[in-house]
Amino acid sequence: MKTLDKIIFAGFIFLLGIAVGWIIEGKHLTLIFSAYLPALATLFAAYLGAKYAFDLHLNKERIEIQNRNIVNGNLAIFDISRMINSLLAYQRQIIDPIRNKPSAFLEMRPTLFLPKEDLTIKFNDLSFLLELEDHNFLGELSVAEQKYEKALDAINARSSMHLHEVQPRLEMSGIKEGGDYRLEDIESALGNKLFVTIKQSTSEVIAHVDETINYFEEIGKKLSDLLKKHFPAKKVFSISVLEPLGPNKANSADAKKPRG
Repeated sequence: MKTLDKIIFAGFIFLLGIAVGWIIEGKHLTLIFSAYLPALATLFAAYLGAKYAFDLHLNKERIEIQNRNIVNGNLAIFDISRMINSLLAYQRQIIDPIRNKPSAFLEMRPTLFLPKEDLTIKFNDLSFLLELEDHNFLGELSVAEQKYEKALDAINARSSMHLHEVQPRLEMSGIKEGGDYRLEDIESALGNKLFVTIKQSTSEVIAHVDETINYFEEIGKKLSDLLKKHFPAKKVFSISVLEPLGPNKANSADAKKPRG
């Protein structure tokens, strides 16, 4: 529209210049005042009307894009909150009761399969973030999603090992839940390889879950702050998570606390 504006304005000035020249020379005065100037005024008015309509449409389109972007941004914050809360629930219910126990590898309960597809970040709807000053933020979001998927993979792998390998061997060896056994007895029942593997798998699950929760809380707050900065007049969500039990977490595990 800017190029068209220049062309129309140049044409208008050209025609106006011709009219002024005729007036100065005293030529075609009747034609100028009866037809030329009214036609020129009509043309100019039509141009102003068309420009106003175009600007109005353009402004409406910009507002719609902005509203769509803020909705998609808030949905991303909501999805991040759901991912955090799913891991916090696991951390609070499964990890924290056995955290730092020597027998954690045995006491940490297996869970049903946790599907990764249930919670994802819709990156196609967040392409507008590339236009903001932090061009790497989408990459950071992608890393966050990958961490979430790895955490679920680790949980699922350990649960399967515990259910299908560890428990059957313990039962075959006569080791029952709640009994008083030495770690040497457990290793003897499982065999050294499975004993070491389930311990490593348990440590990996705890590390993945703790690290992913912390990373997601940081990235969620960063997204919320970015949206608030670039859309100051809009309502922007904050990360809201359940406080987990643990040495580094305070207050009740059932209390909701906004983040960012």
